[in-house]
Amino acid sequence: VDADAVDADAVDADAVDEGAVDERLVYADASGSRRMVVGSLDVHFARALAGEFLIGDSEHAAYLANVCTAEAARRRGVGLALLDRAKALASAREADQILVHTMAVNEIARAFYEKHGFVVEKEETSNVAHYRGRCLDGIEGAGRTVLLGLRLA
Repeated sequence: VDADAVDADAVDADAVDEGAVDERLVYADASGSRRMVVGSLDVHFARALAGEFLIGDSEHAAYLANVCTAEAARRRGVGLALLDRAKALASAREADQILVHTMAVNEIARAFYEKHGFVVEKEETSNVAHYRGRCLDGIEGAGRTVLLGLRLA
């Protein structure tokens, strides 16, 4: 990972050393003096996620939102670290399912979630996407959303 390519906030080294921050989410340069967060996500505990048309069937769901990984840190376990932490939080709050929305055309995200046990719960039609003004590359309705879910034990 190129430290200059990662645009993130510095992380307190003690937080990493004490286990408060997962090591997979932090990049440290060769000297160990420069540490940065390279991924993040939000977990919402709600019946539905505000602004989203597709709603899961669970009454006790955890929704993932704003999932991101610094480009220079991709394919290094950051996404899995985020997902592992989200699962732990969801279990601690007694959620029975984790749900995430992604664009239907985002094959990388869909493959990642499906690799880790998520299945398509619902998929927005092109007509609904068009009605909602979901435009992708100037094509009305092409910005369809997919809701993926993972049942928790």
